[in-house]
Amino acid sequence: MPLLWKIEGERLPARSYLFGTMHVQDERAFTLTGQVLPLIDACAAFAAEFHLEELRVPASSQRLMMPEGESLEDYISPHKFSKMRRIILKTTGIELKIMKNLLPFAIVNLIGAEMLLAERPEHLDAYLWSYASESCKSMHGIETFEQQLKTLERIPINKQVKMLAGTVRNISGYRRKMEHFARLYERGELSVLHKLMRKSAGGLRKQLLYDRNLVMAKRIEELAGQASLFAAVGAGHLLGGKGLIRLLKKRGLKVKPVKLVL
Repeated sequence: MPLLWKIEGERLPARSYLFGTMHVQDERAFTLTGQVLPLIDACAAFAAEFHLEELRVPASSQRLMMPEGESLEDYISPHKFSKMRRIILKTTGIELKIMKNLLPFAIVNLIGAEMLLAERPEHLDAYLWSYASESCKSMHGIETFEQQLKTLERIPINKQVKMLAGTVRNISGYRRKMEHFARLYERGELSVLHKLMRKSAGGLRKQLLYDRNLVMAKRIEELAGQASLFAAVGAGHLLGGKGLIRLLKKRGLKVKPVKLVL
């Protein structure tokens, strides 16, 4: 299954596109950019998972913090915190003492970002966003940043702590998994990548994937109904019975793969 899909329908003013991304700065994620940028040029609008300009609002970073008065040290013993700190510092250079007031899920994401090379100054989604913005496209978020934060807030802190502890306990395995994801993405092996990402989400796949996909499908249909749209979302959202491709088809749209040269 390819990473790029065209969206057509009688209710749409023109052809739109759906592209699966990987939220990393590793060069392997940028393999197809030379082929997708002309398609962004051909569209009137661009949409990422959320409007990236919302990240510039100072209050947005505060929403990624633990509840007031709490820190990671309130949920694990001093010995475990010290051990976790040493492992993370040695492996990624991240100082956990500085990050202890962040939500554990946010710390996991920071660790994940350090597992691959930062060969580009910004991750793929941000690169595509910048290109579209500089090309004077109409810019949109498929979700709002607020919706993404509420998804995160619905995951209990103790479950987030457990996820962080599991990541650190097998951090070398986590690195291998991220490397495997990057290789699969570079080769365009979306079906295998989807299965592994779905498995990786574990018991959180409803909150992180399925519920969000319902919101995303509705929003993509709305935006594509207004003007030709290039929508870029994480590749893990595309496939499956509850994935965006299936959901968009259920909404009466024609969604077909676009072959790209790898």
